[in-house]
Amino acid sequence: MSSSSVEDAVNVYADGSCVHRPSRLGGAAFRLVTINSEGNEDSVDVPLLGYRGSSNNEMELYACIEGIKEARRHPRYETLRRIVVHTDSRYVQANFDRAKWNWSQHGWHNRYGRPIFNAELWQDLLKVIKSTGFRVRFSWLKGHAGDPHNKAADKMAKASARAAVLPPHSIVTVRRKITAQSVEPGSVTLTGQKLSIRIITDQYLSLPRIFKFKYEVISKASPYFGKVDLIFSDVPLAAGHCYYVLLNNDQNNPRVRKVIRELPKAR
Repeated sequence: MSSSSVEDAVNVYADGSCVHRPSRLGGAAFRLVTINSEGNEDSVDVPLLGYRGSSNNEMELYACIEGIKEARRHPRYETLRRIVVHTDSRYVQANFDRAKWNWSQHGWHNRYGRPIFNAELWQDLLKVIKSTGFRVRFSWLKGHAGDPHNKAADKMAKASARAAVLPPHSIVTVRRKITAQSVEPGSVTLTGQKLSIRIITDQYLSLPRIFKFKYEVISKASPYFGKVDLIFSDVPLAAGHCYYVLLNNDQNNPRVRKVIRELPKAR
């Protein structure tokens, strides 16, 4: 018997995966495990369809959501009356309480007002947990550490990613960078300055209703020339386009305060 399985619960071993071939593909899967009257484990494997253009964190959340849904349909669910979700995702395990008690109460923003990524999936997770009417607990286990159920879920999730057929959870428009630098959140110090930027990716976060951008600095006189960072805006900007903008001065919640004008496309 796996040392991590809980005897009086429906155990959900959930895992997400992300591969690049060459575009990003996300996959997810889970294994349900219960312990019978003889003390042996009964397990059911459930691979899920993968999503194109999805991140590993999205898939980790998706696997947990679908795993809990399936656990509710388990023949022993009404008898055991509790679910333990086993995940090797620190992202899920560490942020669940924040999502439940803080983010959901503040319009899916953190304490600094910065938008929460994957808010719709977090919201779905909270809804499905509430619908169980029973106790749901998250248990972190170290990935690739020999747990047979985690290993099985990981293998299925990778296969799901390689065969991804579903559209992305969220549409992201991407354009090739001009700079050779990689994205480094916080690399541009915000002082309320005006700056010329080129948008690399644009994405609308339907929850909490704001635009998220990856951008590169194209102001040659700026000490941040060539830097790539993240920023948010209430107004849409288009990937591949250049703008002269006024930024805010909050490093914890980077925002475009005003679009002064659109610039000719950089070459």
